[in-house]
Amino acid sequence: MKFDSWSDRNTGVKRSKPVIVVDQLELLGSRKDTETAIMDSSSNNF
Repeated sequence: MKFDSWSDRNTGVKRSKPVIVVDQLELLGSRKDTETAIMDSSSNNF
């Protein structure tokens, strides 16, 4: 995790935001979507 910082163009106020970098992200859907995703993911080799 890191923080990006910058000065606001309009006000000149120093701003910052957290930035999170991940190697793998799994998005979860509805129960119906999950059953399909399990079948689809078994053929994916990452």
